[in-house]
Amino acid sequence: MPDRAPLFNHKMFIALTNITKSCNHSHGIQVNITPCNSDKSRIDSHTEKDNVFSGNRIIILDKYSNIFREEKPLMGLPNQGIIGLKSTSGKSIFVSITVPITVVLASVLFLLGCYPHTTLPIKEYMLDSTKRQKTLVIFLPGYGGSMDDFKREGILDIVRVHQAPIDVMTVDADLRFYIDRTLLTRIDEDVMPRIQTGRYNMVWLLGNSMGGLGSLLYSQAHPGLIKGIILLGPFLGDEPIIKEIDGSGGLLQWSPKDTMSDNYQRDVWMYLKRCVQDISGNSPRLFLLAGRDDRFHAAHQLLASAMDSTHVFWADGGHDWDAWRSSFSAFTCQFTFD
Repeated sequence: MPDRAPLFNHKMFIALTNITKSCNHSHGIQVNITPCNSDKSRIDSHTEKDNVFSGNRIIILDKYSNIFREEKPLMGLPNQGIIGLKSTSGKSIFVSITVPITVVLASVLFLLGCYPHTTLPIKEYMLDSTKRQKTLVIFLPGYGGSMDDFKREGILDIVRVHQAPIDVMTVDADLRFYIDRTLLTRIDEDVMPRIQTGRYNMVWLLGNSMGGLGSLLYSQAHPGLIKGIILLGPFLGDEPIIKEIDGSGGLLQWSPKDTMSDNYQRDVWMYLKRCVQDISGNSPRLFLLAGRDDRFHAAHQLLASAMDSTHVFWADGGHDWDAWRSSFSAFTCQFTFD
C-alpha cells in the first residue's frame, strides 16, 4: 500500500457496502467512520459531519462491539482511525483503535459470517506466447491491492522486456484470506492443482508488502515445494519483534525468547533465519527488493544484513510501486529464476 494512502477510497467503500448486503440489518448498532488526527484522545472533536461515509452506515451485531476495544496492531499498519458506535437508543460510544478501520470492519464482518467463502481468483499469463516455460512464479498482492496490480503497475512488462523465462500466475489473495486464515488452504486447493500436473519444474513466489508475508507463510508450511521467494517491500513484523532481533545483534545472533507462544511474526523470522543459514539447498532462495525509504526499512535492513548481498536490491523510494519496479527490473537483469 503506497505511503499516504487515503483512509478510504471509492473501491474500499464499494467493497464493504457489497459485503454488508448479505448481513442481517436488524440488530441495532450503527457504525460511523470518522477520520483520526494525531491526537486520538480528542474524541470530542470528531463530529457527524466528519463521517467519511457521508451518512452511509454499516450495521453490525451489538454483541461484537467489544472487538474494537482490543488494541492490537495487525500486519504493521499504522493507526488510522476512530470508530463511533451508536445504538438505536441514541447513546454514542467512541472507541480508539490501533488498526485501520478497513481491517476492523473486515474482522467484524468475518465474525458475523458476512464475508463470502470463495475460491481464490486467479489469472494466468504466458508472457512468451510461443511456449510454456518450466518455471511458474505466483504473485501475491499487498494490502488494499489486487491481482491486477502487477499488470497495471508494469511488473509483467518488466518480465516480458527482460525475457525472463517464467510463466506468471496472479492470485487475488486480499485481506479476507489472511483474516480468516484460509490463505494457505486456498492456495493448496485453488492454485496448486493447476500446476501439479508436470507442467512446471519449479515454483516461485513473489509478494509485495502483505503479499510478501503471505509468500513466507506459504513456503514455511510447505517445505521443499517453493524454489525461490521474491519479497517486494515485505511486511515482516511489528516493532516489538524488530527491536527484539535488533537488540540481539541481528538475525544470525538472535535466539527467540518465547518459542512456545502462537506468534506468527516470531515464526516467520525463525523461518527466515533457517533460510539464510541453509547451505543444503533445501530452503527457497530469498531475494529482498525494497525502497531505501520504505516505512518497513528497519525490518528490511535486519534481513538484508543476514542475506547474501547479491540477493538484496535497494532502490530509491518508499513503500511504493516506483521502488518495486526499479528493484525488480534490476533483479530480472541479473537472475534467471533457475
